[in-house]
Order: sequence, then structure tokens, then C-alpha cells
Amino acid sequence: MTSAEALDAVLDDLRTYRVDPGAGGLFTALRQVDLLGHLALRFTGDGYHTHTGDIESDNPTQDALTAHQTAATIGRAFAHYTQALPALTQASDPTNHTTLKGQLAALNHHSSLRQHLHAAQSTLEEARHVLTGVTPLPTNSPSSTVAKPPADPNPPHRPGR
Repeated sequence: MTSAEALDAVLDDLRTYRVDPGAGGLFTALRQVDLLGHLALRFTGDGYHTHTGDIESDNPTQDALTAHQTAATIGRAFAHYTQALPALTQASDPTNHTTLKGQLAALNHHSSLRQHLHAAQSTLEEARHVLTGVTPLPTNSPSSTVAKPPADPNPPHRPGR
């Protein structure tokens, strides 16, 4: 599996397996954190081995730099996931849902959880763009092509300008 394929596989996993409060969500989040750690390590190693000549390349310095930039971007996604874990833990605590105050706090935890998970996925899509210059479409998108927005109409003519 190439590095790009590995990154695509992790992106697909994040899209397919949603992290929701509860024991299943905690397991999924930890599994995905593990995937992100392995992916960052792979890109870091690829960058090192490309730079030292262990991996053949037409432009080893640029390819190593691209691998290291991708690893750094994946590291930011890893950070978002770890920042989501406290919110996920709080949202998963059933005792927080027994009082009105707990239910209101749970809304904040859910919001924080979704923000961090969305930021992690966006960051991984950015990593894909850093690696290949291509932004992948989500696998659940209705069309594999993106429609071009209609052109703006010509502005009205203003005399004297």
C-alpha cells in the first residue's frame, strides 16, 4: 500500500465509522487515534528514508519535505482527536444526563466533540492535498464530479465610469 493509499484508507475510516458518545464511540475514537499515530509515523519514516537515499526518488529533498509536511499535518489531526477525547468522555458519562444542568453541559460536550472531529477530518484532507495536490471527494458524495457554479451576470452599465 502506498502512502497516499494509506492516507485515503484512514480518511475513509474516519468518514465511515462515526464517533458518538458511549463505549462504542470511545473504542472507535481510540482506534482512529491509533491509526493517525501509525500514519504520522509512516510519513515521518518515508521522509527520512527518502532524504537519506534509502527510497529512490528523482527529487529526494522535495519528496522528503512533502512527506514531512504531510506528517506534520497528520499530527495536527492527531491533536484534534486527542482534544476531542475529554468531551467524548464527558458526553459518554450517563450520570451527566440525569439533571438539567448535566444535560445542558452535555450539549457543550457534544458541540466540542463535533468541532474537533470535523477539524481532524478537514486537516487530514489538507494532508492529502499536501501529499498529492488532490483533494479527495467524500465516499458518500452523490456525484464524483463537482459542478461549476454559474458565472456571475455582467454588472449593469453605469454611465460615467
